[in-house]
Amino acid sequence: MAPTLNIELFMKLALIIRNDMNLYVNTESEMQAFIQTYPEQYQLLLKKARAALEISTCGGSFELLGEEDLHKLQGAGNGNQGIEGVCIAARIVMTKSFVDA
Repeated sequence: MAPTLNIELFMKLALIIRNDMNLYVNTESEMQAFIQTYPEQYQLLLKKARAALEISTCGGSFELLGEEDLHKLQGAGNGNQGIEGVCIAARIVMTKSFVDA
């Protein structure tokens, strides 16, 4: 059985990360500005996004998530102020994991 993403748990963790980091990044361009302005915080955000993915994945590694779960993650932050930044970071982590594999 393939691993699955518990999207509700991920969203709860994303909210915690957003609040902890006082993060209000909602677009790719805002994320690029955040990366340029706060590179150390960006690295911390990536670590937290990776941890949230690991905690939210049931039955295996998040690197093995199927296409359906990746689509859930893609739209997870839509309309949630600041959570989109965590979702963008999670997608970056997942993309990096696929490239490094």
